[in-house]
Amino acid sequence: MTLPAGWKSTALVSVLERVTLPVNVEPLREYREIGIRSHGKGIFHKPPISGDSLGEKRVFWVVPNALVLNIVFAWEQAVAVTSNQENGMIASHRFPMYRPVGNGCDVNFLLQYFKTPQGKKLLELASPGGAGRNKTLGQREFERLNVCMPIVTEQRKIADAMAIWDQAIENASSVVKNSKRHKQGLMQKLFPNLRDHLPIPSNWEVVRLDDLVSLNPSRSPRPNDGMVSFLPMAAVSEGGKIVNAQIREYDQVCAGHTAFRDGDVLIAKITPCFENGKGALVDGLVNGIGFGSTEFHVLRPKKDASTRLIAHVVSSHEFRRRGESEMEGSAGQKRVAADFIRTFKFACPISPQEQEQIAAVLDMADRMRSVYQELLRILRSERTFISQQLLTGKQQLSCCLLYTSPSPRD
Repeated sequence: MTLPAGWKSTALVSVLERVTLPVNVEPLREYREIGIRSHGKGIFHKPPISGDSLGEKRVFWVVPNALVLNIVFAWEQAVAVTSNQENGMIASHRFPMYRPVGNGCDVNFLLQYFKTPQGKKLLELASPGGAGRNKTLGQREFERLNVCMPIVTEQRKIADAMAIWDQAIENASSVVKNSKRHKQGLMQKLFPNLRDHLPIPSNWEVVRLDDLVSLNPSRSPRPNDGMVSFLPMAAVSEGGKIVNAQIREYDQVCAGHTAFRDGDVLIAKITPCFENGKGALVDGLVNGIGFGSTEFHVLRPKKDASTRLIAHVVSSHEFRRRGESEMEGSAGQKRVAADFIRTFKFACPISPQEQEQIAAVLDMADRMRSVYQELLRILRSERTFISQQLLTGKQQLSCCLLYTSPSPRD
C-alpha cells in the first residue's frame, strides 16, 4: 500500500499511553460516572451516585483531553475525547483512557479517524468474539493497531476542520428538532386542547373524526388499464411522505390489502409505526387508486371537510398521545383501534375556507422542516465524503477549504 506523501503507518502503542488514576472511593461522597454513546456520538454524564452504591467497582478519575473507549461497544465506535466538562468525574475499568506520548499524535485526529469506516474496521479487529457484549475490545490488540497519520500539525488542522463540520451538523440537527417543536406549538395554538377545557371561538365547533371522514371505505373499481399503485409500510415515511411506491396490476393486489385512493389519509395502525407518526396524505397514485399494507387505517374526508387539515390533526402530538394510550393487543403487537379514530374529538372551524387557511399555515411549517431535513442530509453526506478524503490523505486540507472553512454566518 502506497502511503500519501508525509504520512506514515504508526502503531498506537508508540504514540499513546494508558492513563489510570484510581479513585479511593469514599462511601459518603457523591460521584458522577461517564458513559460513551456508540457511533461516535460522544460522552454522556450519568446521574450522581454515592460512594457506597459503587461497592467494589473499580473506578478511575477522568483525565481531560484523552482518547477514551467503551471496551464493550468499541467495535460500534463507542469512542470519544474527554474535556474539561468531565473534570472531577469518574469512569469504570471498562473505559480505558489514553493520552499522547510527548508530541506523538493528536487525540482529536484519532477520534475522527475511528469514526470513519476504516477506523471502525480496526476497532472490530481489536474486538474479537461474537456479537454484542462478547465483542470486547482487547486493549493490547488496540495498542498494536497501526494507523496511517500525517505529522501532528497536520493532524490538528484536519481535526479542527472536521470539528467545524460536526458543529454545523449539530446546529442543523437542532434546527430540525426546533422545527418539529414549532409545528407542535402551532397545533396547540390553532386547536384548543379539549382535555384542558379551553374555550373555542364562536365560529368553531367540537367534532368527532367520523363527522368528517369515512373510515376504511370500500375499494375503488378496476381502472381500464388495470394498473394501480401499491404501498407497503416501508413506502410511507415518518415525515408523511410517500417514497418508492410500486406499480402493480389491480387483480394482483385488490384482495387481501388495504384499499385507498388519491385524497385519502393513511395512518399506520401498529406500534411502533403509529407512535413514530407514520402516515401520509395520498396523492399521485396510478389512476388515482392504491392498495397497501393491511396495517394502514384509511380516512376518506367527507364533503366540505379539508383533507389537509385532517392529515395535520391525525399527525399531531395530541392525537398520537391519546392513540398510544388506547392501543389494543398484546405487547409489541398493539394496534390503534378504529373506534378511537372514529370518536376522537377536536375543535375546528365550521367554515371549510378557514379550515384550508389553517392547513396552509401548517403546510408551510412542514415544508420548512423538510428544507431543514434536506440540509441536514446534505451536510452529513458531505461530511462523510470530506472525512474519507482528509483522514486517509487522499486530499490535502488546502484542497477542501471550500468545505472546511465556512463563514459563521453560513
